[in-house]
Amino acid sequence: MEFYELIEEIVSAIPDGYENVRRVAEVLLPWILGICTAATCFFGHAVHKIWNAFLFFWIGFFVPMLIIQGLFAPVGAVFWICAALSAAFGAACAYFSKKIYKVYLFISTLIMVFIAVPAYLSFLGEAGSVLAGLVLAVAAAILSIKYKYLTVIVTTAFSGSFMFFNIIERQTGQSHVLITIFAVIFALLGLAVQCYVEREELKETYEHLKERKKQIKSVPGKWKEKTTSDKKDSDIE
Repeated sequence: MEFYELIEEIVSAIPDGYENVRRVAEVLLPWILGICTAATCFFGHAVHKIWNAFLFFWIGFFVPMLIIQGLFAPVGAVFWICAALSAAFGAACAYFSKKIYKVYLFISTLIMVFIAVPAYLSFLGEAGSVLAGLVLAVAAAILSIKYKYLTVIVTTAFSGSFMFFNIIERQTGQSHVLITIFAVIFALLGLAVQCYVEREELKETYEHLKERKKQIKSVPGKWKEKTTSDKKDSDIE
């Protein structure tokens, strides 16, 4: 699912009888999320926690609302009571998501990459773009657990840019090729800004990787040393 299609799904979930709300959402929501995605591109690591809270709030809000809507189709005051209860559940999901840090990092990275990337892989066909997007999303999500700073910066820079220009493309009808070029350039600029802002954290990550590499290299040497020592002890005996 493309990011803009997700926006359309959110708007279409507004029940009948609230046409004014739907019209306002159709006009404002793309541009509000456009500003948020542009900010994600340039300040992704800083706003990642906000995106995470936003994501888990909507998961917690929409899942019970869709179930209630499908089973009971409430209207009037009952609908607003259900919406308020769902919003409270969504707020609880957003709050407690930080308690399961690695899980929310995995899920938020997975969803962000998956809804941003397939729109730019259309040359693979519909099924191919979805499959490739899923593979990239899973890979990014796994890497985000191990290399938090680096993966979050790269994924937010590119996902933020791709989502932003997906909105621009659907709103303006510009050429997909031209939009893709601008999206990549915008993503690289966002990546450069984030790398500069988070340079200290990236330096720590680099030092950590160097240390891990040294540890890995030292293991065969230690084993060889131990084997030689054991052989000497055996010769003495």
